[in-house]
Amino acid sequence: MKIILSLVLLVIAMSLVNTSFAQQDSVYCVRSDNFTRFTYNTIINRGTDTIEVVGYTKIPPGESGQFLITNSDKEVILKYKDFINKVFVLENNPIRLFLDQQTIVCSIEDVIKNSKRFVLKVEDDLPGQIELNFTGLIKVEQNPDLLYEISLSLTNEKLSELKNSRDFPFTYAFKISARDTISGDIEIKRGEFIIVK
Repeated sequence: MKIILSLVLLVIAMSLVNTSFAQQDSVYCVRSDNFTRFTYNTIINRGTDTIEVVGYTKIPPGESGQFLITNSDKEVILKYKDFINKVFVLENNPIRLFLDQQTIVCSIEDVIKNSKRFVLKVEDDLPGQIELNFTGLIKVEQNPDLLYEISLSLTNEKLSELKNSRDFPFTYAFKISARDTISGDIEIKRGEFIIVK
């Protein structure tokens, strides 16, 4: 009987420890269940004691803090009073650029009417920290969901020269570069307009 009673008390005691940890765990707020590498992770301390993000920063009670993970750590340790919590670190995947085609063949009339266009799609886990650069004689229009329409942009003088030329075809190449401003990851795509008579 004493053994059974002792086991019951032990189970109750373990339950109280787990409950206490869960309650302590709720005094800080993270934006997700995980942290992410190569971006700023935010913690809001709603407790009455300092939260230590081990190896990164300390956040006083009632304040928020950010920290940047650039090493190869698989998890981050959080300390609050005597309690410890480990949070998994997700990878920030590389930028992905998708150009619907590599080459567009068009006429001068197509260029004037702006009827032939490339469509670029940008995919990234953290698009807010992506810097896009476009190089070439092109016009770029941004649509929702990180879609971009790219058309050839020539001056009236240049179009007039083309109309009177016999040296067809003409090729106008362009380049798109995307860079993650924190990780330094770079992705490049190229395309070209070929003007035929």
